Amino acid sequence: ARQSCSAAASDESGMGVMLALIVILVAFIIAGSWVQFGTHQVEASGYQRRREQAFHASEAGLNFAINELRTLDTWAGSGPSGPSGLRQMKDGTGEYEVAVTTLWPAGPSGPFMRRRITTRGYTPARAAPNRIARQIVQDVDLIPLDQFNYTLFTTATPAAPGSAVAFPVGTGTV
Repeated sequence: ARQSCSAAASDESGMGVMLALIVILVAFIIAGSWVQFGTHQVEASGYQRRREQAFHASEAGLNFAINELRTLDTWAGSGPSGPSGLRQMKDGTGEYEVAVTTLWPAGPSGPFMRRRITTRGYTPARAAPNRIARQIVQDVDLIPLDQFNYTLFTTATPAAPGSAVAFPVGTGTV
């Protein structure tokens, strides 16, 4: 009888199963948290990528406006107040709109004119329910340069034939 009591007291076969279940449960908890963390990182990087695309769309609008102002200093923009509205990015990653307002002087009588360019970029599109918008506001001075759109700069003694460099100079500077 003594041997059967000590055998029952030293029987630990159930403890191995319990320990195995606890280890499996901890492994599942760790794996689930890693999956959740990975999913969150993918969503966060996608959101950041769309924010950057919206910023680049807004930057494209700024470059477009500067180009248009170099050609026509009275250009008013392509946004809600302008004639042509929303513009699509060439690679299809977003849209932008531009508004240009006159800051100084009110007319073309001064030596230069200051304009404020406000661009707003959207990704994937302005009408999309999950759109992201970024805005850039830039003040520019338009300086008249008469008929010279390009100026040639050279050194006094060129090192090699054809070493002169042409720098484009438009009617608007940033």
